[in-house]
Amino acid sequence: MKFRFVLEILFPFLFLTSLCCVAQGSTPVLISIAVSPQSPSVTLGAQTQFMALGTYSDGSSQDLTALVSWNSANNAVVAFEGTASQVVRAQVAAYHVVTSPAVPWQDQGLATSLGVGQTTVHATLDSVSSSAAVTVSMGAAQPSFLGMHFNPANPVSMPYGKCRIWGVRGAYWADIEPSPGVYDFSVLDEILATAKQSGIDDGCIFTFGYVPQWASSNPGDDTCDRLNETTGSCWLPPDVAFDGSGTDQTMIDAIRHIAAHVNDPVYLQSHAHVRYWEPFNEPYRSRTLSGTNCSTTHTCSYNGSYAQLVRIAEDMRCVIMGVGSANGVPCSRTPIDSSAAILTPSGETYFEDNGRRLVWNFLNCDQNPRPGSGCTTGGRGSAATDVVNFHCYVWNGDADDVATYIAQARAFLNPADAAKPFFCDEGSWATTASLSDPDLQAGFIARWYVAILSQQVTTALWFAFDNQGWGTLWNPKGKNGCSQSAGCLTKAGVAYSQVHDWLVGATLQGCVSSVGVTSCSLTRPGYSALMIWNALPLAGCSGQISPQVCGSTLYSVPAGYTVERDLGGGTEQVSGAVYVGAKPILLEKN
Repeated sequence: MKFRFVLEILFPFLFLTSLCCVAQGSTPVLISIAVSPQSPSVTLGAQTQFMALGTYSDGSSQDLTALVSWNSANNAVVAFEGTASQVVRAQVAAYHVVTSPAVPWQDQGLATSLGVGQTTVHATLDSVSSSAAVTVSMGAAQPSFLGMHFNPANPVSMPYGKCRIWGVRGAYWADIEPSPGVYDFSVLDEILATAKQSGIDDGCIFTFGYVPQWASSNPGDDTCDRLNETTGSCWLPPDVAFDGSGTDQTMIDAIRHIAAHVNDPVYLQSHAHVRYWEPFNEPYRSRTLSGTNCSTTHTCSYNGSYAQLVRIAEDMRCVIMGVGSANGVPCSRTPIDSSAAILTPSGETYFEDNGRRLVWNFLNCDQNPRPGSGCTTGGRGSAATDVVNFHCYVWNGDADDVATYIAQARAFLNPADAAKPFFCDEGSWATTASLSDPDLQAGFIARWYVAILSQQVTTALWFAFDNQGWGTLWNPKGKNGCSQSAGCLTKAGVAYSQVHDWLVGATLQGCVSSVGVTSCSLTRPGYSALMIWNALPLAGCSGQISPQVCGSTLYSVPAGYTVERDLGGGTEQVSGAVYVGAKPILLEKN
């Protein structure tokens, strides 16, 4: 890094000798840039080296790959990490350098594919620009596909590739900024440090929500989500009006301070990078947007307008990325993190009117928004966001249904929004009461992840590793029979580890269902496997012939498949027929 810095400082002086060779009089002018490859189709996680060839007015050409400014129209699809020195660009813009400088900036033009979708990459120098279209498909499942919510007090003992900062006391906006301009980053720091130690350098999500009581425009409302019995968390500050006008300075200051803190270069050496930013959590739980009957027993998350939500996203994009516009005013801020991406506020795939419709209208205000909801922004929400984001809970216990819900959530997206990555940034079987049988829970998590993968969803984050009421994967000592001093995994937690190993690095070729049995084909180079389960509904696993698969249906093993793996981590040789049930098994071909 020091070597690169020295070269960046000295380079303009090193090539001055070449400048003296330019003839007196007219200087060749850059007239066009050709970007290659032009229309690459790549898979998630792949890197693509783009090249930029400049043509000058004297007919000569120049390799400008290391000198142009590279950027992606959507950092959630592909992102560039490096930029050439502004000093160097200014020199090249003023003089035509015939010999391309040999500067070892290895990430110039090197793009990493981060999300399933389409985008355009741009190469720009001295107001001359060119572009190339990029399409990213799922390919093999990446570690970042399986994400996790967790409390840093209980570090995740399983592999995961993305984290979301939500559901943890101390990491909400109301906790981070307990009084105006006073910030406490201690819990946020713990979460990101823990993620870094778990191998996540990049890709965490920060979500706004829980407006501090001191900032709320209705601080006494006790029908809002509660933090330590504080009130008013579902009302935005008074400096952003219902129509989205106003300064929005309270949120801008919070966004700026949090983003600057987590993007400090020294900080990032020991903490995971927050690449993704979500304007608000679950605003569909709202009196104004969906007609929710907010009460002290059924609290609401948000009681503002669509116009206010869009304004938050626009200000977030401007403050963090330095691009876009806010309420019609072009952004003029210096970016804090130009590689960041903005999510839509989270909808819910399970509910149409107060879940899917929220995201549709936030993006374009074109799906019969509720009267009085302030949906006056047209396509501004779409222009401000890079990722279509939903919560993907399944309340009926049948994990397979999540694929249908996601397809329904996508059905009304216009082509521009359908080309964006789709996240499930929160989901599970919901409360323990929704699915109480531990074996059915184990089967649910495996089926949930593969169903979401089948929908080409970029990432799915489980809620939550250690939450004792929602999607529990870990129990503390003494909880539900756990006797280990550091706590223990539930059956679903053990199943998560198995399905992680089954899916990561494998390509899902498709799933077929017949007579209640679903079979999904997974391949790797030189490897093939079938993930199989019985999709028939069960109230519980007691009384089933094979408890390890929670089922009694015989399945004929196809020729060549000789190894069976189960969600408990067991392995055995098989032939002929095996029992299948609600807990998937994996049949491997040797």
